Amino acid sequence: MKSGKLQMDGKLFRVLVIVLAVIMMVLAFNLIFNIRDYSSWQANDETSFLYRIQYQEFNRMSYMVDNNRMHHVKETDGLKDCYAISDYYTAAVYERAYAICGNPEQERKYEARMEKALSEMGTLSQTAELIDGMFDDYFKQ
Repeated sequence: MKSGKLQMDGKLFRVLVIVLAVIMMVLAFNLIFNIRDYSSWQANDETSFLYRIQYQEFNRMSYMVDNNRMHHVKETDGLKDCYAISDYYTAAVYERAYAICGNPEQERKYEARMEKALSEMGTLSQTAELIDGMFDDYFKQ
């Protein structure tokens, strides 16, 4: 041994370097794939919203609206109608919850939001009746 210093075997050193290089490459690829996945996000178009409406998946629409707004998707007239349906559904959920809990002040607040959203629905305004019917059927049980 040389003057108390720990001497590393050449083979051990090379194996350690190779293992660290492989780990670094795996981490780099993971980072690249995460960036690629984020950049490949696509806007939710009217067709996506109409699909949700057709299958009465209103609860997913607010997430879609938030994503579109976060990514600054241009709001066409059709998208605005779909956004209004999402707003109506969200307000209806809260309105029914406050009605059940016996909080008339908050209930009126969300009724006003429902009416505002209904006025913004345009050609899709019949969807409000569908949403109301869903809640009526649910709470009759």
